[in-house]
Formats: sequence, C-alpha cells, structure tokens
Amino acid sequence: MRVYSRRRRTSTEILFGKRMKKFFTLQPDEYRKAVSFLAGTFGLPTIQERLSMYGHIGKQEVHLSFVGKDITCKVKTATSHERAFVLRNTAIKFFFRALNSLGLEKVKIGVISVLLFPTDYDKTRITLLKDSFAGTILDVETENESILKQITKAGFIAYNREELGQFIDEESIPLQGLFDEPGVLNQTIKEFARRNGIDLMADSQTLQSRLEGVSNDYSNTEMLYKSVTGANLLSKERTKKSFLFAPMSIVVPAYNANKTIAYVLAAIDSQDLTTRDKQKIQVIVIDDGSKVPVQEIIRDTKYSFDLNVVRLEKKSGSIECTKYWSESMSSRDGVIYGRGYSLVKDISIRTQYQKPSHPECPVCELSEKYWL
Repeated sequence: MRVYSRRRRTSTEILFGKRMKKFFTLQPDEYRKAVSFLAGTFGLPTIQERLSMYGHIGKQEVHLSFVGKDITCKVKTATSHERAFVLRNTAIKFFFRALNSLGLEKVKIGVISVLLFPTDYDKTRITLLKDSFAGTILDVETENESILKQITKAGFIAYNREELGQFIDEESIPLQGLFDEPGVLNQTIKEFARRNGIDLMADSQTLQSRLEGVSNDYSNTEMLYKSVTGANLLSKERTKKSFLFAPMSIVVPAYNANKTIAYVLAAIDSQDLTTRDKQKIQVIVIDDGSKVPVQEIIRDTKYSFDLNVVRLEKKSGSIECTKYWSESMSSRDGVIYGRGYSLVKDISIRTQYQKPSHPECPVCELSEKYWL
C-alpha cells in the first residue's frame, strides 16, 4: 500500500519542478476532434476503463477510483487537506466492507473511458477522460511547454474552475448504495470488476478469512433465478414456487357479469404463480351478448397473461357454443373452464390443472371447491 498526503492544487498552478499541468474542458462534440488531433500528433492511445465513486463519511469527502487492478482512495477533510493511498485488489471486498462500517453507505458512481496517449512517460502524460464527473477532460502534465502550446492552438479551452473534482451538475448524478444487499457489492462495481479481470476475493491465509472472502459474484445465477421465479435471488419476499405446468387456456363465460368479470380476471392475475408460469396462461372470455360489453368494462386494465375477449352479439346460453368458441380460440395445450361470476382461490388453477378428471384429455372444468 502506498500512502501520501498533499494539499489540493488549483488549475492555475504551475507545479512541481519543471513539470506543468493543465486541464482542458471539451464539449461533447469536441471529443472526436480531440481524439483525432491527439492520435495524429502523438500516436494511437491505450484505452482504459476507470470506475470513479464519490461519497461522504461524515464531513469528509471520499473519492474511490478503480484503475487497472488497483484502487485509489482519496479522503478530503473539511480543511481541504487530502490523504490518498493505493490498494492492491487482493483485499478490495474487505476494504469496501470496512468503509461501509465507517459510514460510507451511498456513493455517486461513474464509469469513465480513459485514453492514454504514448509519450515519454517520465516527462509528459496526456490523458483524455470521457464522461467524468467534471465532464470530458483533457489532462496534460508535461515538462515541454511546446506541447501545451500545440493543444491550445488546436482550439481547446483551459479549465478555469478552482478544482477539477467539482461536479458539472451534482443533482444529475444519483446516489447508489455501496452494497445492494448486506454483504453484496453494488452491481455496477461487480460488473466493472468482472469486465476488467478484478478479483473481489480477499487474499488471506486464515481459514475464517478464506471462508468470508469467497466471491459473491452470482450475476449469472441472479438473472436465471429471476427469469424463473420473478424474484431477486436475495429478496426477502416469499419465493413463489414453480410448478412447471404445461401451457393452458382458461375459459371464462360471461353474461351481464358487469364488474364481477373484472374481479375474476384480477383474481387470476394475482395467483401464486411465477412469471414464467403466468406467461403460459391464456385467458379467453366468452361475452355471451352482455348488455355492457366485457371489453368496455376492462378496457383500461392491463394483465400479465394473454387475454382474448370473444363477444357474441346474441345470447346463446349454450355451454357447447362456449366450448366451441374457446377451443377454436385456444393456442395452448390444455383448456380449463371457469365462471364469470366467481372468484378463484390462489391455488385453484394449479391444483385443478395437476389433477384433471380425465388425464388423457387436457380439457377439464373447475369443480365447486376451487371457487369462492
């Protein structure tokens, strides 16, 4: 770990020894111009991705920055005194946990594109930062005054603010939790670490530390789990069970059901089913010539299942007619028949579909005990 302390320099200072440092602000449409000019003058750059985070522990401003496989931490006190250190990535997870326990809970996060142009590194450093907290910035540090003159002649404007670390629009950068869940790092941090080959496991030799230092990157599992269950992997909500039934059509005949039909559809929509299972459901409402069309009653309502409404202009009163229309409209493997004036229990569709009256026939009706 390297530790150093310094007072923050202003943009007007010509600094340390012979070396000069200047920042140039770029408008969004000037970025391509800058890349073209710098690449033509100094050669093709090395591309780097940097993750920057700003937050506060009490009155102290904390700036965290991932660069390559190192993390830089700067702490600015109320008196503008600044301390900084560079940490190897072998203990990053514990480092974040320690900062969190000290009170760093919310941070502003930005992923910055960095172009490093080839120069004599001991004498000149030219860095182009895109989408930093202070905007798009050209950072030039050199002993050669002619390089600064070249860049100035190209039409770029020197930074005129007192500190580079200021935000362009602080309100536009939302605060995010350093940890999404207890012990689970922010998703943006994890994705950045994965893209850049940064291992978040701790490098410790004790058994307890090794157990605590196991990587918590379950990104792939999280996505698969949510697609199946409709819930987050670490959610505190009760997990709905997946019964993996075949695709089905639920037929609901309705005659002058009025608002009751809306309650029936809402009851079906609120069943204890996973997102994947709900996608297998098709609901077919047979409007048997009602005075108020079903489509009018439910026109402003959205459902998670596929809904089809068939309206008969004249009342048929025939179950066979209802079955004919429903079976011709069905695009699923099985059909369940319900009623337009009864509410469904949470488990009715699942239970009845798993226990059809005739297993060899996918068409079955809900018995009385499955309705309210």
